[in-house]
Amino acid sequence: QGAGLTIKDDNGLRTYYGTGEPEQAFSPNAVKNLNKGDTPSWIIGQTRYGTNGSWERNNLQPMTSYSSNNEPITVAHNGQFTAIEKMKKLVNEPIPDDASDTYVFSRLLAKAQGSSDERITSTLEKVSGAYSLVIGVGDSLYLARDPQGIRPLVLGKIGDGFIAVSETIALDKVGASLIRQIKRGEIVRIGKEGVKI
Repeated sequence: QGAGLTIKDDNGLRTYYGTGEPEQAFSPNAVKNLNKGDTPSWIIGQTRYGTNGSWERNNLQPMTSYSSNNEPITVAHNGQFTAIEKMKKLVNEPIPDDASDTYVFSRLLAKAQGSSDERITSTLEKVSGAYSLVIGVGDSLYLARDPQGIRPLVLGKIGDGFIAVSETIALDKVGASLIRQIKRGEIVRIGKEGVKI
C-alpha cells in the first residue's frame, strides 16, 4: 500500500512517504535527499501492508505524533492491536473514522506522561495484540515486542551502529550481523549510551 522513511538528525526530522511498493514510493529525487544533512541519530523505515484502517496517506508509517510539550514521537508498527475502541476512549480526542490502529496507538503514546521510558512502558501496559514496534524519541530508538512474541523483531549490528528488522533476511541484504531476537514483552532502548533493556 505504501512506504515511508523518517530520519532524525541534528536538524530534526525528515520524512518521506509514497504509495505503492518502495521502488514506487521513493522517487530518484527522494533517494538523493536521503543522503543529505548531518549523520542521523536514527532512521525508521516501514512498508505498509495494512491490516487495520484505510489505504489513505495518513495511515502510512512511520507515523509521528507530538506530546503535550511538542516533542515528536515516531512510530513504526508491524502487527495488529486489539481492543481499538478501548484505546480510542483512552486517547479521549476525535479520531478519524478511517484511522489505523497505529494512528490510535501513536496518539495514545503522545498523551502519556513521564520520561520516555515511562511513557512507552505505561502505554504498552494499556494495549494488547500482536505487535513489534520501533519508536524514535529524541536521539533514542526503542524496540518493543508483544508479550506473546507473535510478531518477529530482531536486533543486528552494522558498522558502528545497530539495525532492527522484522526478518533476518534483511540483515543479509545489507551486510549486517545478527545479535539476537527481541524477547517476548521486552523493550530495548538504543541511544548514545548504548543498548539498555
